Amino acid sequence: MFCPSCGKALVSGTRFCGQCGTGTAEASFSAPTSCTVCGTPLPSDVRFCAKCGTSASPAMRSPVMVPGNMSSEMHEMLLMRDMTQSQQMFFQAEMQRIRKNPSTAWWLAFLLGGAGAHQFYLGNTVRGALYLCFCWTGIPLVLSLIDAVGMKKKVWQMNTQNAMQAAMRSKALMAA
Repeated sequence: MFCPSCGKALVSGTRFCGQCGTGTAEASFSAPTSCTVCGTPLPSDVRFCAKCGTSASPAMRSPVMVPGNMSSEMHEMLLMRDMTQSQQMFFQAEMQRIRKNPSTAWWLAFLLGGAGAHQFYLGNTVRGALYLCFCWTGIPLVLSLIDAVGMKKKVWQMNTQNAMQAAMRSKALMAA
């Protein structure tokens, strides 16, 4: 078997050319034996992973949010796996601009939450303004302490959603 792009001889079962990185015909038509996102073994007759919902067909695969122990960086790497180099650079620049730090959000909620600082940091300006308007009542302070409890998960979900949107934007704007 030879690479369709550069002509280098490939070992049987190779999914990508080691010389130029082009996917082989075998890679685009073979269904994986395990899920590429969560690692669950997949029977040959299934179209989607039963655990995380990822498409078993490489051509139909779309980014999905996988809750659990996956870090934001790992999720972003999975989103970039099908991008060209220019799309990856655009995606990384976009994520650098919009990514939020869970620790910063937690500290803002804990220290300045009564004034809505964490809401402004996360982009919820209307909610932040309401916290600021009613800070004299003490209610926003209690709400911010409640917010601080689930802040890490909330920021992770927000970063994941923003990453998926940035991936779609980079693929659309930087079409190969």
